[in-house]
Amino acid sequence: MAHSSSDEGRAALVHGVHRARHDRTVLHVVSREPAVPEDVLDLLEGLTWEWEQCGAGDDFADRVLRAACPAEDSGTCGAPAIVIGLRRRTTEGRLLLGHTAERVLLEAPCPVVTVKCG
Repeated sequence: MAHSSSDEGRAALVHGVHRARHDRTVLHVVSREPAVPEDVLDLLEGLTWEWEQCGAGDDFADRVLRAACPAEDSGTCGAPAIVIGLRRRTTEGRLLLGHTAERVLLEAPCPVVTVKCG
Protein backbone atom coordinates (compact mmCIF):
# COMPACT_ATOMS: atom_id res chain seq x y z
CA MET A 1 0.00 0.00 0.00
CA ALA A 2 1.07 3.59 -0.58
CA HIS A 3 1.32 6.02 2.31
CA SER A 4 2.01 9.71 2.73
CA SER A 5 1.42 12.07 5.64
CA SER A 6 -1.68 13.55 3.97
CA ASP A 7 -5.27 12.88 5.03
CA GLU A 8 -5.63 10.67 1.94
CA GLY A 9 -2.52 8.72 2.92
CA ARG A 10 -3.88 8.20 6.42
CA ALA A 11 -7.23 6.97 5.04
CA ALA A 12 -5.40 4.53 2.75
CA LEU A 13 -3.30 3.28 5.66
CA VAL A 14 -6.34 2.69 7.88
CA HIS A 15 -8.05 0.75 5.08
CA GLY A 16 -4.88 -1.25 4.37
CA VAL A 17 -4.52 -2.16 8.04
CA HIS A 18 -8.15 -3.33 8.27
CA ARG A 19 -7.78 -5.33 5.07
CA ALA A 20 -4.52 -6.95 6.24
CA ARG A 21 -6.11 -7.88 9.58
CA HIS A 22 -9.16 -9.35 7.85
CA ASP A 23 -7.13 -11.29 5.25
CA ARG A 24 -4.40 -12.19 7.78
CA THR A 25 -1.70 -10.98 5.42
CA VAL A 26 1.49 -9.00 5.81
CA LEU A 27 1.02 -5.28 5.26
CA HIS A 28 3.80 -3.79 3.13
CA VAL A 29 3.78 0.01 3.27
CA VAL A 30 5.67 2.16 0.78
CA SER A 31 5.89 5.59 2.36
CA ARG A 32 7.29 9.00 1.67
CA GLU A 33 7.97 9.25 5.41
CA PRO A 34 11.53 8.34 6.49
CA ALA A 35 10.31 6.52 9.60
CA VAL A 36 7.06 5.15 10.90
CA PRO A 37 5.14 8.07 12.47
CA GLU A 38 4.28 7.58 16.16
CA ASP A 39 0.52 7.72 15.55
CA VAL A 40 0.85 4.98 12.92
CA LEU A 41 2.55 2.56 15.30
CA ASP A 42 -0.69 2.19 17.26
CA LEU A 43 -2.53 1.19 14.08
CA LEU A 44 0.09 -1.43 13.24
CA GLU A 45 0.10 -3.05 16.69
CA GLY A 46 -0.46 -6.81 16.49
CA LEU A 47 -0.06 -6.83 12.71
CA THR A 48 2.81 -8.24 10.67
CA TRP A 49 4.08 -5.31 8.60
CA GLU A 50 7.00 -3.94 6.59
CA TRP A 51 7.85 -0.26 6.11
CA GLU A 52 9.71 0.86 2.99
CA GLN A 53 10.80 4.46 2.59
CA CYS A 54 10.64 6.04 -0.83
CA GLY A 55 13.39 8.65 -1.05
CA ALA A 56 12.93 12.13 -2.49
CA GLY A 57 14.62 11.20 -5.78
CA ASP A 58 12.71 7.94 -6.23
CA ASP A 59 9.62 7.49 -8.41
CA PHE A 60 6.86 6.77 -5.88
CA ALA A 61 4.60 4.95 -8.34
CA ASP A 62 7.49 2.75 -9.46
CA ARG A 63 8.34 1.83 -5.87
CA VAL A 64 4.70 0.94 -5.11
CA LEU A 65 4.44 -1.21 -8.23
CA ARG A 66 7.75 -2.99 -7.52
CA ALA A 67 6.75 -3.66 -3.91
CA ALA A 68 3.50 -5.28 -5.07
CA CYS A 69 5.14 -7.26 -7.87
CA PRO A 70 8.85 -7.71 -7.12
CA ALA A 71 9.53 -10.13 -9.99
CA GLU A 72 8.38 -8.28 -13.09
CA ASP A 73 9.30 -11.15 -15.42
CA SER A 74 7.22 -13.72 -13.56
CA GLY A 75 3.89 -12.20 -14.55
CA THR A 76 2.57 -12.76 -11.05
CA CYS A 77 1.83 -10.24 -8.36
CA GLY A 78 2.83 -10.90 -4.78
CA ALA A 79 0.25 -8.53 -3.32
CA PRO A 80 -3.46 -9.30 -3.14
CA ALA A 81 -4.13 -5.59 -3.78
CA ILE A 82 -2.61 -2.12 -3.70
CA VAL A 83 -4.30 0.52 -1.57
CA ILE A 84 -3.88 4.21 -2.43
CA GLY A 85 -5.57 7.38 -1.22
CA LEU A 86 -7.18 9.88 -3.58
CA ARG A 87 -8.05 13.48 -2.86
CA ARG A 88 -11.12 15.35 -3.94
CA ARG A 89 -10.53 17.57 -6.92
CA THR A 90 -12.13 20.67 -8.33
CA THR A 91 -14.56 20.37 -11.24
CA GLU A 92 -11.74 21.08 -13.70
CA GLY A 93 -9.39 18.64 -11.98
CA ARG A 94 -11.81 15.71 -11.97
CA LEU A 95 -10.67 14.63 -15.39
CA LEU A 96 -7.10 14.32 -14.18
CA LEU A 97 -5.54 12.05 -11.60
CA GLY A 98 -2.25 12.65 -9.92
CA HIS A 99 0.74 11.08 -11.67
CA THR A 100 1.26 8.42 -8.99
CA ALA A 101 -2.38 7.34 -8.82
CA GLU A 102 -2.72 7.22 -12.59
CA ARG A 103 0.39 5.07 -13.05
CA VAL A 104 -0.55 2.66 -10.28
CA LEU A 105 -4.12 2.30 -11.56
CA LEU A 106 -3.02 1.71 -15.16
CA GLU A 107 0.05 -0.48 -14.59
CA ALA A 108 -0.76 -2.63 -11.56
CA PRO A 109 -1.32 -6.31 -12.39
CA CYS A 110 -3.39 -6.73 -9.21
CA PRO A 111 -6.52 -4.95 -7.98
CA VAL A 112 -6.07 -1.34 -6.83
CA VAL A 113 -8.28 -0.09 -4.02
CA THR A 114 -8.71 3.68 -3.94
CA VAL A 115 -9.72 5.30 -0.68
CA LYS A 116 -10.88 8.85 -0.14
CA CYS A 117 -10.91 10.63 3.19
CA GLY A 118 -13.78 12.44 4.77
